[in-house]
Amino acid sequence: MKRLSYSALSAFKKSPNHLLAYWERDFVSSAAQAKGSLIHTLVLEPEKYDTDYAVYEGKVRRGKEWEAFKAVNSDKTIINTNEYFEARKIADKVLESDLALDLLMRTTETEQHVEWEYGGLGFHGFIDGVGEDDFIFDLKTCQCSEPSKFSKDAFNYGYYLQAAMYLQATKKKDYYIIAAETQAPYNVQVYKLTQDLIDYGLNQYKMLVDEFVTWNGEQIGYSQTVEELDLPNCLKNNSF
Repeated sequence: MKRLSYSALSAFKKSPNHLLAYWERDFVSSAAQAKGSLIHTLVLEPEKYDTDYAVYEGKVRRGKEWEAFKAVNSDKTIINTNEYFEARKIADKVLESDLALDLLMRTTETEQHVEWEYGGLGFHGFIDGVGEDDFIFDLKTCQCSEPSKFSKDAFNYGYYLQAAMYLQATKKKDYYIIAAETQAPYNVQVYKLTQDLIDYGLNQYKMLVDEFVTWNGEQIGYSQTVEELDLPNCLKNNSF
């Protein structure tokens, strides 16, 4: 059986059909994912930038100049100058943040690949940073890192599940997120997940694993019954 990951389990949380689609798709990185990967490299593994990326300075990606450049850099991810400078600006903001720099200075390993077993299933994942002081962290790009906004987005995206999985895998204690905005003013905010949120993630983790173990592997959508569509709870006590 395939090893599961945070992404796979998140897909299964939506529905088994989402997991099947995740497994079967030909992965094509979106523009946002490609941008995030470049920022990760510039912040966490800058030594890999020159070997992994090439900047094309031409105006259009066609013609002899483009074909020649593409042939020479066939083993690299090709980006344009605007993509590089924007990613560089975001990465620099992370490296200029005292809070983020404190975590980075205490980090002993980046992009650590981990494999572990839980509930009789195999898992794997990549952890952005592992610290010497019993912590791990993840670097997240976002539109807004302001606390009230990011806390909602983080919950909706299920970052608590990722935290629970990676803490369980590494036996570390604390989980941090470095949230970096991808648009001006490129604010950077560091968050530490509370134990209550991590415990919630652990409960979700166990529940999803239990559901996966009992799943027969067949296609299933959201619900097997007719669902009622009603007024939202916030409107039920209001008069019209």
